[in-house]
Amino acid sequence: MVSRKLHGFQICVTFVAMKQIHIIVAVSIAVVLSGCGRGRSAPADAAGHVKRGVELAESGNPAGALASLHQFIVAADMNPESVADSIRIDAYMLLGDLYCDFDDYASGVSYYERARGLMGADAGRDLLVRLHHRLAVCYSNLGERADARSNYGAFLSKSEGRPDYDFEQALTAGYIEKAFGSEAMSKTLMKRALALVDERGLDTMLRELPSKELMEIYNRENKPDSALMLLKNLYPIAEAKGSDARKAGCMRAAMRAWMLKGELDSSLVYQQRYFEFKYNMFDSEAFTALSDSFRYEDEARTRRRLEALRDSVSLGQFSLVAVGLVLAGCLLFIWYRRREMQSRRRYYLLDAAMHRLQKRVGSAPAVYAESAEPVSGAAATSDPARRELFARISGVVSRPEIFTDPTFSLPRLAEMMGTNTKYVSAAIKEATGHNFRSYVNEYRIREARSRLLDTDNYGRLTIQSVAESVGFVAPSAFISAFKQFTGMTPSYYLKMSREMSD
Repeated sequence: MVSRKLHGFQICVTFVAMKQIHIIVAVSIAVVLSGCGRGRSAPADAAGHVKRGVELAESGNPAGALASLHQFIVAADMNPESVADSIRIDAYMLLGDLYCDFDDYASGVSYYERARGLMGADAGRDLLVRLHHRLAVCYSNLGERADARSNYGAFLSKSEGRPDYDFEQALTAGYIEKAFGSEAMSKTLMKRALALVDERGLDTMLRELPSKELMEIYNRENKPDSALMLLKNLYPIAEAKGSDARKAGCMRAAMRAWMLKGELDSSLVYQQRYFEFKYNMFDSEAFTALSDSFRYEDEARTRRRLEALRDSVSLGQFSLVAVGLVLAGCLLFIWYRRREMQSRRRYYLLDAAMHRLQKRVGSAPAVYAESAEPVSGAAATSDPARRELFARISGVVSRPEIFTDPTFSLPRLAEMMGTNTKYVSAAIKEATGHNFRSYVNEYRIREARSRLLDTDNYGRLTIQSVAESVGFVAPSAFISAFKQFTGMTPSYYLKMSREMSD
């Protein structure tokens, strides 16, 4: 049965690969022939792509907006003189906003900087203020202190004497304080931004960003009542914008607040609603894949502008060579990928079998890594007192409600053990050979593997949802830990689990 599935899967891979060959060949021919159209004007409706992109972004379709804006960029690059700089600036600004919505601040900055490069001395004051505000926020999130403060200074200079920009000033300063200053000052500035919305009669939708930041701060300060009070104003904004991503963020904050209050039943209710919204959300991985595809095409168009090769060979010869090289590369790539996938599939089957065996036997996880030999259990501990302490630690950490808590920390474990962090850390180190974080992460990864294998109950969840459900705050940390312990990415692990269950 399994071999039949694997054979069917290989046929499917081959079909998809052959389809990719057709696409790549078509793209290669288009790349060659596009040089012939250099003298043609860009489509007359190039600006329409930008307008369409704005409409799609506002309707909650970021992938469609990205595709529409990419069409505009392709058309504009064919003949830059035919498209006004103001339209290109609008396109780059919107692209920057789209990437920032998906927390890809590096890509957001790249498009904002392209927009700045097109702005001349006659650029409008409002446009410059908006640009420097966004760049300051992006650079703050990227940890680039100098660039963040430089753009904040430019923002202050351009907005001087304009009280209608007081809200943006407080908000931007709050983000900079959050990244490089004190949380207390960031909290004060976010409160100021929130108050300005009411004082100046501004659009109530502007309450969203400062409210989100304040909710995070209140949860970290263990003030769940204050966080839930803000949620009453924040959730209607998410509903008004029709964004499942914003609704999921509200549910996540509410879940943590109720957990801090000790109301487990209420926390579970919001957790369920959080997963429902996350499931309905647009897949950020699809947006990233689409973005990467467009980025590669942008790089290809840049290389085509060099034209050094056309000085030595004819267009026909270049076409044949390009198509031949692409075909040869595709065939080599398919062969390599097929062998790699077969190897990774065998590794997955072995890992899944080992995991099921561990669950059946009921063995405790043994932390392993490339940097050290695995040390399993308290038997490796020479000090009887530390053996007893580690046994107690293991009994507590192995409980799912403990290790899946994202706020679980070494100081908290030490408090539960009635001792200090030094002794707890030493007991874990002596027993396992690893630190507290690695020790807890293996319990989390083991639980994540169980959930990824259980496609009936968890197969519809995203990787981010699985990561958060086992205690990881950042998806990147989950992916890194999962790959460290299994040798595979969680997305591949889930993909194989689904295929094996069909």
